[in-house]
Amino acid sequence: MIVLTGDHGQSLGEHGETTHGYFVYNSTLWVPLIITAPGLKPARIAENVCHIDIFPTVCDLLGLKSPKYLEGQSLLPVIKGKTLPPRKIYFESLYAYYRRGWAPLRGFIEGGKKFIDSPIPELYDLKNDFQENKNLATASISREKEELNELIRKESSFKLEASYHPDAATREKLQSLGYVGGYQPPEKKSFGPEDDLKTLLPFNHQFEIAQELYFQGKANESVRLLKDLITKRPEFDNPYLFLVTIYEKNNNLTEAEKILKAGTEANPRNYKLWMEYGLVFIEEGIYEQAIQALNKALTLVDWDPDLWNYLGVAYWKSGQPEKAIEVYEKALALDPTYAVVLTNLATSEMSLALKNRDRQLLDKAEVHFKKAIEVDPQHAEAYNGLGAVYRIKGNLEEAIVNWNKTISIVPEHRYALYNLAVAYLDTGKKDQALVLLNKYKQLYGGSLSAKERAELEALIEKCR
Repeated sequence: MIVLTGDHGQSLGEHGETTHGYFVYNSTLWVPLIITAPGLKPARIAENVCHIDIFPTVCDLLGLKSPKYLEGQSLLPVIKGKTLPPRKIYFESLYAYYRRGWAPLRGFIEGGKKFIDSPIPELYDLKNDFQENKNLATASISREKEELNELIRKESSFKLEASYHPDAATREKLQSLGYVGGYQPPEKKSFGPEDDLKTLLPFNHQFEIAQELYFQGKANESVRLLKDLITKRPEFDNPYLFLVTIYEKNNNLTEAEKILKAGTEANPRNYKLWMEYGLVFIEEGIYEQAIQALNKALTLVDWDPDLWNYLGVAYWKSGQPEKAIEVYEKALALDPTYAVVLTNLATSEMSLALKNRDRQLLDKAEVHFKKAIEVDPQHAEAYNGLGAVYRIKGNLEEAIVNWNKTISIVPEHRYALYNLAVAYLDTGKKDQALVLLNKYKQLYGGSLSAKERAELEALIEKCR
């Protein structure tokens, strides 16, 4: 059995939309659905169907009983020539609503009728106008609005008692595709024509042009357009975030901080802006303010392990390993297989173990470094940390094994190069130590303090 479909269509300029996710016209709602299975005869079916019909159809084709909670209906009867009972198919586009506070788009398709509820409502006869060029909506559109509200009440009544927390790799993929939300609904409850996505389309275009200019190497022009957008539409979060990315790549953290200050003041319920604000403070070494910003983000969204991890980093860098450990454990409660957090937790435990001469805590650090490696065998930081644990425990042989593994993954790893060189020197392997120390000097000598340079030269001389 093969089912071929698409998650969405792509607008290529229809109705002024250049991609997808903004409007809800057929250019993005109409997707392929091809089903082939033993015993099915070739045919084309014109009835409206939707993605929630796929699961019950597959169950029916396999002779399996559909779960009671399953939405949608099996398409097997219509595939075999019967007709589906009349129904409304719901759709929505809420990206601009959650991210910018612009008017939400919701609607339904029923037979040849399509209704889009927005401050400037739209009604189309799809049998005669599939491209949606002639809006038939009039002042007496209240009946369709009532039908939509009833459909939403009906479709929203079911709740499944289950939760799903994706692992770090899955979450990263979802975030890269823009599928991880968590934004707070805007405080604004009523919307007028000035909030309609059709009215605000020029601002969306301006942002897309600013992005394109940046990728063409015209950063100054891009920045000018982004700043202009922030002035005109301070609730639009994308220009802030894109500007911050530009400034961070140019190591201009002062300007990034200014932009995020303005962004969080204009959008206090946007957790992404608060999180980025905290990260910039961490980069600047202003840890108290980083902690404040990240805690603010956590009041809006507490299910994102990345947020807890960043807060742990802020506590760690501010010299509070106990608080860092507490926060990392909260991140791991959400994602027990997050290798970066396991490594960060182990590093904090190792630091605190040295400070308090706590062998038990050092053992915990070893366990967590090993767990991080088990989860991600290419995680260089975990091998480096495990090497340090073995060094502290006096097992120089295992320390060398782990530091060698670190530089096999990241050949220019600063700490592993130095630690491995010193370990070789301590075991009398001066030639190997000298090679590593010279490489370390070549890579990082320019960033060392006078004292550190003197210590490095002393080690090199000892090797010679």
